[in-house]
Amino acid sequence: SAVLLLMPFLALAQAGTDFNTSVSNVVTLEDLEVTDPGLLPTSNFYFFKEFVRGLRRAVTFNAISRAELELKITNEKAAELKKVSETTSDATGLEKAIANYKENAERLKARFEALKETSENPNVDKLLDKLADRTLKHEQLFEELKAKHEALKDKIEDAKEDLEDTAADAAERLDKAEKLKERFKKAV
Repeated sequence: SAVLLLMPFLALAQAGTDFNTSVSNVVTLEDLEVTDPGLLPTSNFYFFKEFVRGLRRAVTFNAISRAELELKITNEKAAELKKVSETTSDATGLEKAIANYKENAERLKARFEALKETSENPNVDKLLDKLADRTLKHEQLFEELKAKHEALKDKIEDAKEDLEDTAADAAERLDKAEKLKERFKKAV
């Protein structure tokens, strides 16, 4: 039911958007709230970045804080994906960035499944607002990437579906239908 609730809003976010011709609808790093993604998955030293992320995950104990951290990391991975798409024409680098994003989207889903509280908690409410906003921005990014990289369309679509599943599951378990509609209207 949550997927059915989300789909009209995702369609609204994409309605009337031509990613090839409209510059204003292209997702920027600023839209993703990342100024510089730093090391990219194409770098030989990327494992350092992943190690630091793992340490941050290990020292974060509160369930809501863990979900916030995972959402932030997923957003960073989206920024990395965008940057890799812009800087390289190598399909393997982009495939690696997509796989990283997909893996983190699964981790994000697990963090939201671990939440016991609902949107009645103001912290969870803010977190769900962020999730709605990021979901729409990432959806737009995936549409942009699909238009640029026809060969990787299926992998991009898989990553997009993982994100949609996460948002739908979180919305179904943690939010009320009226609040969900309001949340996505605000994000659009």
